[in-house]
Parts: sequence; C-alpha cells; structure tokens
Amino acid sequence: MPIVLFWLTPVFLLIVVILLFLQEKQKDKPKLILIDPLLAVESLQIARVVGDEKSLNQELAMIRRILPNNQTHLEQVIRLLNPVVPSRNSKPTLLKHAQHSEFLAEYRYEYAGRVTSILFGRLDEVSEAAQDYGNLEQLRTHQERADHDGFASFVLARRVDAKLIEGRQTYRILGQLIVEPELNSSRVSKIRSAVGGSKYVFLSWLGLGVSTKIAETIFPAAQFISASAIATRQLQPKNREAILERATIYANTTLNDRYEAVQFWRHKTEPIFLGTNADDRDHLPCHHVAL
Repeated sequence: MPIVLFWLTPVFLLIVVILLFLQEKQKDKPKLILIDPLLAVESLQIARVVGDEKSLNQELAMIRRILPNNQTHLEQVIRLLNPVVPSRNSKPTLLKHAQHSEFLAEYRYEYAGRVTSILFGRLDEVSEAAQDYGNLEQLRTHQERADHDGFASFVLARRVDAKLIEGRQTYRILGQLIVEPELNSSRVSKIRSAVGGSKYVFLSWLGLGVSTKIAETIFPAAQFISASAIATRQLQPKNREAILERATIYANTTLNDRYEAVQFWRHKTEPIFLGTNADDRDHLPCHHVAL
C-alpha cells in the first residue's frame, strides 16, 4: 500500500497543479456582462391594437388572474402589459397551462360555466394553430413595422368551449398588440453600475428593433453592433462565431441560441448574466446576478 501511495503522489500533485492553473487562468478572463433587456422594463405600454380590442383586453385580464408563476418571457410580457381592463369580480379557474415554445403559450380556463382556451405569443407561432385570422399578411406588415420602429408585437387567439369539443373547433385570432417598453430608471442605473467598464452584450429574447431601442436608452452614447439569431442559425459555425465575437446586441434568441452563445463566449471571457428568466437561470452556463 505505501508503494502504491508513493507512485500515486506525483499524479495527485499534478492534478492539483493543473486545477490551480485553470483556476488562475479563469480569474484572468475579462468579464462579459450579458443583459436581458426585459430586466430594465417597467411596463409595456399598449400603443396600438389591431383587431377586437375589447375582447382582447378582457381575455388578457382573465389570464393575468390565473397566470402561473413560472417567470417565462411570455409571462413577464403579460404581467408588464399596461393598460389592461380589469376582469370581473369572480376569478376564473385555470384548467391547463402549456408552454408550447418560448414564443407560444396556451391558457385554458373556466369561467361562468364556459371553457375558453387562449393562445398568446408571436404571430408566426400563433398563426400555425389558428384559423379565421383574417388578413395574415396585414398582421405581418404591422409586426415588421413595429419592430422597425422599436416596438414589440404579440398576438392573442381564442377558442371557446375547448374542453367540450376538443380538436373540433379552431382558434380565432382576436387581435395584435403593438407595445412600447417603458424603462425603470432605478434598474437602468443598476445595469449601468453593474456593467461599469466591462464589455457587455444585450442577449435578448425580444425582437431586434425593440432590443436595440432599449439598449440605446440604457447606453445612449454607445455604438451597437446588432445581430438576429434568426439570421445566424443557417450559417456555418465559423461565420456564426465571427458574428458573436463582434455583436453587442444578439436578439430573437431561443434558449438554445442563448446557450450556444454563452458557451462560445466562455472560451475567452467570464460571462455574468443580468436577468430574471427562470430558464436562463437554470440552463445557461454562467454566473447569474439578480439586481
């Protein structure tokens, strides 16, 4: 046994030296502050409603009262929407909540003996599950214009009595919300303080236009290099990495996009994430800070 320990001791010492070296090397990496733009948002002001405004606001008010506390991006959006008309005194009963994707959620509830199923999210995802939506191209035009002007857009579709005739009735798009972010000055100050002189990237689930508008409000003197994950997914890894190397805004991201980006940045930096999204906190391989 002593002989075995004699021969193993140099191996143990080598492992310790390697671990200490890697630890010191990690300390030498510059910080990269990753910012979720939604962190700075105080509210989402409804600038325009395309469609049935009364029904859309009523349904939003209903699902806000039964909203699960999962802190997904879509749930953050629903909570931030303002104004939304108050719902009735009695509370609806949540029957089902399904997060079909990061950009599409379903809420099924019962109220006054009637079961209603609501889809909420981005136009492309909602329109795949809905019919009788009218002029889809018009909604796409509104979405593109909103993003260009620094606004975000979301769509709500409804199916009534979904529990009773499951699979036989289709969803109908009630309307499209065009919303403008209103920032929280206290959080903006905390983000600026957390960044200090470090390099930063706005790593965003939101669209490119609204992400850029938020970033420019937080750092008005900065020059941003923007990229959309939608446009980079089809690129070769080398070309995608070249974009990530330069980007200071990386928008339209899924969790997988954000994970791959953080993995890439980890090679040369120490990523520190500022955000409140539960999936980001649980799955992104970086240090998370709550402001």
